[in-house]
Amino acid sequence: MTIKDLPKLLRPSNERLNSLEELRGHTLGVDVSMLLHQLLHQGSSIVDDFHTKPPQDLSSFVYQNHDQFKRCMDLFDIKIIMVYDGCRNPLKSTEDGSRLKSVDINLQLARDVITEVAGGTTAIAADLMKYKKRAMYVRPDIVAASYIWCQSAGVESIGSPFEADHQLDACERAGITSGSICDDSDLFIIGSKVVVQMVNLATGECNIVRREVIIEKLFHSWSHDDLIAFGV
Repeated sequence: MTIKDLPKLLRPSNERLNSLEELRGHTLGVDVSMLLHQLLHQGSSIVDDFHTKPPQDLSSFVYQNHDQFKRCMDLFDIKIIMVYDGCRNPLKSTEDGSRLKSVDINLQLARDVITEVAGGTTAIAADLMKYKKRAMYVRPDIVAASYIWCQSAGVESIGSPFEADHQLDACERAGITSGSICDDSDLFIIGSKVVVQMVNLATGECNIVRREVIIEKLFHSWSHDDLIAFGV
Protein backbone atom coordinates (compact mmCIF):
# COMPACT_ATOMS: atom_id res chain seq x y z
CA MET A 1 0.00 0.00 0.00
CA THR A 2 1.64 3.19 -1.13
CA ILE A 3 1.42 6.32 -3.27
CA LYS A 4 4.05 5.94 -5.95
CA ASP A 5 6.55 8.82 -6.16
CA LEU A 6 4.73 10.91 -3.54
CA PRO A 7 7.84 13.04 -2.79
CA LYS A 8 8.13 13.88 -6.51
CA LEU A 9 4.46 14.86 -6.66
CA LEU A 10 5.00 17.23 -3.75
CA ARG A 11 8.50 18.42 -4.75
CA PRO A 12 8.84 18.18 -8.56
CA SER A 13 12.43 19.49 -8.46
CA ASN A 14 13.31 17.10 -5.60
CA GLU A 15 14.49 19.99 -3.40
CA ARG A 16 14.28 19.98 0.38
CA LEU A 17 12.06 22.85 1.50
CA ASN A 18 11.94 22.31 5.25
CA SER A 19 14.28 22.00 8.21
CA LEU A 20 14.29 19.90 11.35
CA GLU A 21 14.30 23.25 13.14
CA GLU A 22 10.52 23.27 12.59
CA LEU A 23 10.29 20.21 14.87
CA ARG A 24 12.75 21.33 17.53
CA GLY A 25 11.94 19.87 20.94
CA HIS A 26 9.55 17.25 19.58
CA THR A 27 9.67 13.46 19.76
CA LEU A 28 9.74 11.57 16.46
CA GLY A 29 9.39 7.90 15.69
CA VAL A 30 12.01 6.47 13.34
CA ASP A 31 11.47 3.71 10.81
CA VAL A 32 14.61 1.66 11.51
CA SER A 33 14.14 -0.38 8.35
CA MET A 34 14.50 2.84 6.33
CA LEU A 35 17.77 3.70 8.09
CA LEU A 36 19.21 0.24 7.52
CA HIS A 37 18.22 0.09 3.86
CA GLN A 38 19.86 3.48 3.30
CA LEU A 39 22.97 2.26 5.09
CA LEU A 40 23.32 -0.75 2.79
CA HIS A 41 23.56 1.50 -0.24
CA GLN A 42 25.89 4.19 1.09
CA GLY A 43 29.25 3.06 -0.28
CA SER A 44 31.34 0.32 -1.80
CA SER A 45 32.96 -0.79 1.48
CA ILE A 46 29.78 -2.07 3.09
CA VAL A 47 28.66 -3.59 -0.23
CA ASP A 48 31.89 -5.58 -0.55
CA ASP A 49 31.80 -6.69 3.10
CA PHE A 50 28.18 -7.77 2.75
CA HIS A 51 29.01 -10.15 -0.09
CA THR A 52 32.19 -11.58 1.46
CA LYS A 53 32.09 -15.29 2.30
CA PRO A 54 31.70 -15.97 5.16
CA PRO A 55 29.64 -12.80 5.82
CA GLN A 56 31.50 -10.01 7.59
CA ASP A 57 30.33 -8.34 10.79
CA LEU A 58 28.69 -5.08 9.70
CA SER A 59 27.99 -3.73 13.19
CA SER A 60 30.63 -0.98 12.92
CA PHE A 61 28.81 0.42 9.87
CA VAL A 62 25.51 0.33 11.78
CA TYR A 63 26.98 2.09 14.83
CA GLN A 64 28.55 4.85 12.72
CA ASN A 65 25.31 5.36 10.79
CA HIS A 66 23.17 5.55 13.92
CA ASP A 67 25.67 7.80 15.72
CA GLN A 68 25.55 10.27 12.83
CA PHE A 69 21.75 10.14 12.77
CA LYS A 70 21.45 10.78 16.51
CA ARG A 71 23.97 13.65 16.41
CA CYS A 72 21.79 15.36 13.82
CA MET A 73 18.65 14.87 15.91
CA ASP A 74 20.44 16.12 19.05
CA LEU A 75 21.38 19.34 17.26
CA PHE A 76 17.69 20.13 16.99
CA ASP A 77 16.77 18.79 20.44
CA ILE A 78 14.67 16.05 18.83
CA LYS A 79 14.09 12.88 20.84
CA ILE A 80 13.90 9.75 18.73
CA ILE A 81 12.11 6.46 19.31
CA MET A 82 13.40 3.67 17.09
CA VAL A 83 10.62 1.45 15.74
CA TYR A 84 11.48 -2.00 14.39
CA ASP A 85 9.56 -4.21 11.98
CA GLY A 86 8.03 -7.34 13.45
CA CYS A 87 6.69 -10.33 11.57
CA ARG A 88 6.07 -10.00 7.86
CA ASN A 89 2.38 -9.69 7.05
CA PRO A 90 1.16 -12.95 5.45
CA LEU A 91 -0.78 -10.85 2.93
CA LYS A 92 2.57 -9.69 1.53
CA SER A 93 3.87 -13.17 0.76
CA THR A 94 3.70 -12.55 -3.00
CA GLU A 95 5.65 -9.29 -2.68
CA ASP A 96 8.23 -10.94 -0.42
CA GLY A 97 8.66 -13.76 -2.93
CA SER A 98 9.30 -11.23 -5.69
CA ARG A 99 11.95 -9.49 -3.57
CA LEU A 100 13.76 -12.74 -2.87
CA LYS A 101 13.65 -13.61 -6.56
CA SER A 102 15.12 -10.19 -7.38
CA VAL A 103 18.00 -10.83 -4.94
CA ASP A 104 18.76 -14.16 -6.63
CA ILE A 105 18.59 -12.63 -10.11
CA ASN A 106 20.97 -9.79 -9.26
CA LEU A 107 23.39 -12.14 -7.53
CA GLN A 108 23.56 -14.19 -10.71
CA LEU A 109 24.05 -11.05 -12.82
CA ALA A 110 26.94 -10.04 -10.54
CA ARG A 111 28.46 -13.51 -10.92
CA ASP A 112 28.14 -13.24 -14.71
CA VAL A 113 30.07 -9.95 -14.68
CA ILE A 114 32.81 -11.50 -12.54
CA THR A 115 32.97 -14.47 -14.93
CA GLU A 116 33.39 -12.13 -17.89
CA VAL A 117 36.30 -10.42 -16.13
CA ALA A 118 37.94 -13.79 -15.46
CA GLY A 119 37.50 -14.70 -19.12
CA GLY A 120 39.27 -11.60 -20.31
CA THR A 121 36.27 -9.41 -21.04
CA THR A 122 36.39 -5.87 -19.65
CA ALA A 123 33.46 -5.38 -17.28
CA ILE A 124 31.93 -2.09 -16.27
CA ALA A 125 32.57 -1.63 -12.54
CA ALA A 126 29.39 0.39 -12.17
CA ASP A 127 27.30 -2.51 -13.44
CA LEU A 128 28.90 -4.91 -10.98
CA MET A 129 28.28 -2.53 -8.08
CA LYS A 130 24.68 -1.99 -9.24
CA TYR A 131 23.89 -5.71 -9.22
CA LYS A 132 25.62 -6.24 -5.87
CA LYS A 133 23.61 -3.41 -4.26
CA ARG A 134 20.36 -4.78 -5.64
CA ALA A 135 21.20 -8.17 -4.12
CA MET A 136 21.54 -6.74 -0.60
CA TYR A 137 18.94 -7.02 2.13
CA VAL A 138 18.69 -6.28 5.85
CA ARG A 139 20.03 -9.42 7.52
CA PRO A 140 19.00 -10.37 11.10
CA ASP A 141 22.51 -9.62 12.41
CA ILE A 142 22.24 -6.07 11.03
CA VAL A 143 18.95 -5.54 12.88
CA ALA A 144 20.54 -6.97 16.03
CA ALA A 145 23.44 -4.51 15.76
CA SER A 146 20.94 -1.65 15.50
CA TYR A 147 19.12 -2.82 18.64
CA ILE A 148 22.40 -3.19 20.55
CA TRP A 149 23.24 0.39 19.55
CA CYS A 150 19.91 1.59 21.00
CA GLN A 151 20.70 -0.07 24.31
CA SER A 152 24.21 1.37 24.50
CA ALA A 153 23.10 4.86 23.42
CA GLY A 154 20.11 4.95 25.76
CA VAL A 155 17.66 5.36 22.88
CA GLU A 156 14.14 4.04 23.38
CA SER A 157 13.07 1.33 20.95
CA ILE A 158 9.77 -0.37 20.13
CA GLY A 159 9.09 -3.56 18.24
CA SER A 160 6.07 -3.52 15.95
CA PRO A 161 3.80 -6.61 15.69
CA PHE A 162 4.17 -6.42 11.91
CA GLU A 163 5.68 -3.63 9.78
CA ALA A 164 6.75 -0.46 11.57
CA ASP A 165 4.32 1.81 9.73
CA HIS A 166 1.27 1.03 11.84
CA GLN A 167 3.28 1.20 15.07
CA LEU A 168 4.64 4.61 14.09
CA ASP A 169 1.11 5.84 13.37
CA ALA A 170 -0.15 4.37 16.66
CA CYS A 171 2.57 6.22 18.59
CA GLU A 172 1.55 9.47 16.94
CA ARG A 173 -2.16 8.92 17.59
CA ALA A 174 -1.39 8.14 21.26
CA GLY A 175 0.57 11.37 21.62
CA ILE A 176 3.84 9.56 22.25
CA THR A 177 5.38 11.14 19.16
CA SER A 178 4.66 14.24 17.08
CA GLY A 179 5.37 12.48 13.79
CA SER A 180 7.67 10.02 12.11
CA ILE A 181 10.85 9.91 10.07
CA CYS A 182 10.08 7.55 7.22
CA ASP A 183 10.61 7.72 3.46
CA ASP A 184 7.62 5.50 2.65
CA SER A 185 4.29 7.08 1.77
CA ASP A 186 2.34 4.34 3.58
CA LEU A 187 2.22 6.39 6.75
CA PHE A 188 0.33 9.21 5.07
CA ILE A 189 -2.28 6.76 3.80
CA ILE A 190 -2.66 5.12 7.21
CA GLY A 191 -3.37 8.49 8.80
CA SER A 192 -0.14 9.99 10.13
CA LYS A 193 -0.27 13.79 10.24
CA VAL A 194 3.48 14.54 10.06
CA VAL A 195 6.04 12.51 8.11
CA VAL A 196 9.66 13.66 7.76
CA GLN A 197 11.46 12.53 4.60
CA MET A 198 14.80 12.97 2.78
CA VAL A 199 16.70 14.17 5.86
CA ASN A 200 20.13 15.68 5.16
CA LEU A 201 22.08 14.68 8.27
CA ALA A 202 24.71 17.34 7.66
CA THR A 203 22.33 20.30 7.52
CA GLY A 204 19.00 19.15 8.95
CA GLU A 205 17.27 20.04 5.69
CA CYS A 206 14.35 17.75 4.93
CA ASN A 207 10.85 17.50 3.57
CA ILE A 208 8.09 17.63 6.17
CA VAL A 209 4.95 16.07 4.75
CA ARG A 210 1.90 17.39 6.57
CA ARG A 211 -1.30 15.47 5.99
CA GLU A 212 -3.62 18.46 5.79
CA VAL A 213 -1.39 20.11 3.17
CA ILE A 214 -1.29 17.00 0.98
CA ILE A 215 -5.04 16.53 1.23
CA GLU A 216 -5.60 20.11 0.15
CA LYS A 217 -3.01 19.99 -2.63
CA LEU A 218 -3.54 16.56 -4.16
CA PHE A 219 -6.57 14.82 -2.71
CA HIS A 220 -9.10 17.53 -1.99
CA SER A 221 -12.51 16.12 -0.97
CA TRP A 222 -11.18 12.55 -0.72
CA SER A 223 -12.22 10.45 2.28
CA HIS A 224 -9.84 8.27 4.30
CA ASP A 225 -11.35 5.20 2.61
CA ASP A 226 -10.69 6.78 -0.80
CA LEU A 227 -7.00 7.16 0.09
CA ILE A 228 -6.79 3.55 1.27
CA ALA A 229 -8.35 2.33 -1.97
CA PHE A 230 -6.01 4.50 -4.02
CA GLY A 231 -2.95 3.27 -2.14
CA VAL A 232 -3.92 -0.37 -2.54
